[in-house]
Amino acid sequence: RALDVYLNGALDNGDLLGPLTGRQLSARSNAYAGRPPGLAEYSFAGAIDDLRLYSFALSQAGIASVMRGGEVSAPDRASGPQPVPDCALLSDPEDAKLPAAAAVFGALAAIAVLGLAPAASAPLCAGISLAAGLLFIPITASTLPLLVRWLLPLASLAGGVSVAVSARRGGAA
Repeated sequence: RALDVYLNGALDNGDLLGPLTGRQLSARSNAYAGRPPGLAEYSFAGAIDDLRLYSFALSQAGIASVMRGGEVSAPDRASGPQPVPDCALLSDPEDAKLPAAAAVFGALAAIAVLGLAPAASAPLCAGISLAAGLLFIPITASTLPLLVRWLLPLASLAGGVSVAVSARRGGAA
């Protein structure tokens, strides 16, 4: 569990603030070269002329190759003592809360519809809940797996339908 920084092909480790994790997760904010996010007062006072980001760790030989103008290729993910994880499949732990949030959002949309129009039909509540759930697609992280992103409107629909069905049963009793 180490983080090595190289400058012009040579190891250049400085002070590190904060803990290191066993893996890197997708970021929910922009990445900045030369300053930490949200801390413009700590900007790098120099020039960065060749910045490269890799989704895998480079060996010292790979760094030397890049510095000489060569190319490096991603390691075979299945070989070696520890297979390299696929970065695209890692998501933030906060993503686990999204389906419940979508269901609550759909339920609240249905409650709003029934509050504004108590005689609203169940299909109208379901449609509004589904539309509310569709709002989750553009606002969720682009690194979230596509299937999960498209399940969020369905979770919202389920929340709205549960409210609509409960309201109809409560009104019939």
